[in-house]
Amino acid sequence: MIFIVAWKNVWRNKIRSIVVMMSVAVGLLCGIFFMAFMNGMAKQRIDSAIKSEVSHIQVHSSEYLDDEEVGNVIPDIKNIEQRINDSKYVEALSTRIIISGMAKSARASKGVKIVGINRESEQKVTDIHTKITDSIPDYFNKKYPVLMSERLAKELRIRLKQKVTFVFQTVEGGLTETSFKITALYKTSNKVFDDMMVFVPRSKIARFAGLNNNQAHEIAVLLKNNDDLNLAADELKSENNLIVTRTWKKIMPELGMMIDMMDNMLVIFMSIILVALAFGIINTMLMVVLERSREIGMLMAIGMNGKRIFGMILLETLFLSLTGGIIGIIAATVVVNITSKNGMDLSAYSKGLEAIGYDSLVFPVLDISYYPVLILMVVITALLSSIYPAAKALKLNPATAMRIDA
Repeated sequence: MIFIVAWKNVWRNKIRSIVVMMSVAVGLLCGIFFMAFMNGMAKQRIDSAIKSEVSHIQVHSSEYLDDEEVGNVIPDIKNIEQRINDSKYVEALSTRIIISGMAKSARASKGVKIVGINRESEQKVTDIHTKITDSIPDYFNKKYPVLMSERLAKELRIRLKQKVTFVFQTVEGGLTETSFKITALYKTSNKVFDDMMVFVPRSKIARFAGLNNNQAHEIAVLLKNNDDLNLAADELKSENNLIVTRTWKKIMPELGMMIDMMDNMLVIFMSIILVALAFGIINTMLMVVLERSREIGMLMAIGMNGKRIFGMILLETLFLSLTGGIIGIIAATVVVNITSKNGMDLSAYSKGLEAIGYDSLVFPVLDISYYPVLILMVVITALLSSIYPAAKALKLNPATAMRIDA
């Protein structure tokens, strides 16, 4: 019975109740959408880092991590590749030669990292081949091909089909200079990556550097599922101290920390919004108690105990908050679903976003597991907001309250 009475009381002043409900709904809509937007940006950045830059796991020689010398290659690489391929968690691997050097054209020069790859295995691990903006046919099967970013080519003032000269150190410690022809240009959302990375056939750069085809500096590993990251890392970890296995969270700790903090960010951000809304709810319910002082006094005079009075005010507050909360969550879900399909174009800020590795087209996303947490937070806010107005109602003196003009 008290549930029905409380629900009817909510609608005694329709305009006021609707205003409170819409305040809660709009607050939740904005909060949920902002979190979905931030979550979408974070997930896109992580996916981009894994697919284009670092993969899930990387294997290096410990000496190479200390000093990126050409001769610090991975020992016993064939056995390591076999062990990685045998893992049930692994989708594919790519073995790379990575050499720091200088890229020169007739009009400019810049420090770069020359990455020697096998095209077939690299395409299974990374998506750089999908980022190509311009190329010649069969671009990686030429005599001395190089895949370079548009940004770097512009900086060196060279174009597709022109030559670029690389200067780098060999295994013997001397410098060598060799020319490659630009056969393809690519563009990612990460300015720093584009400024540094050039890709050439592994066999070509190995010969110039004095390495053989069984030597490499890095093995990039793509997993079937990112959720298996720690399990796979533990399985692939070598007892040999000369080999270091690192996950993307260790290679790029700022991204690992971002995803770990996302749950906490949701709770903190939504708590701030709900605390602000709570003051509005408390104010509204205090007005309700004041306006109905005579009515509450009469109910107390005819025998309605304080527990029922407290419960009635609590239920009214809960109904107001939950109704607004449900409307807000439904509206937010609709908006997030629409924008997650079409994306939000932030191309006006593309230069700034690319400087920190983010895409200018953002697809907001919020996991369904967040919604029970949001509903629980709304309920807790409503319960806390009802305590003071309900306590105020209990302090009313029936005799005094009944003398108040209606």
